[in-house]
Amino acid sequence: MKKIFFLILISIGLNATAQNVLSPEMLWKLGRISVLGISKDNKQIVFKVSIPSIEENKSNSKTYAITINGGVATEITDAKTLVSDKNVSPDGKYILSDQTVKINNVLGKDFYPNLEKSNVQIYNGLDYRHWDTW
Repeated sequence: MKKIFFLILISIGLNATAQNVLSPEMLWKLGRISVLGISKDNKQIVFKVSIPSIEENKSNSKTYAITINGGVATEITDAKTLVSDKNVSPDGKYILSDQTVKINNVLGKDFYPNLEKSNVQIYNGLDYRHWDTW
């Protein structure tokens, strides 16, 4: 019984040391994937892979399409012709949009309109724990 336990313990230790450490440098090398949509014929998924460049301070992006059943992703140049716009209704009569809705006055310029350049926020009540009391 001790031998079996010892063998299991060694195998767990070997598996744990075989993994690569996920460092910040490794995260910068990973591509960021964002889905653009499904093609007009409903047979392909179109997505974009962005790889950040620290030196250039920007991301380099490439667009790919892959079949819904899986397979090899192929690079495409113009995704707008392949993907239908999800914000436009199928008949083209309506366009979906969003806008920011102001709920509370919290900025300094909301309370004092003559101070347009103020960058303060005013809170009269704290809804989170402050020091040692609620």
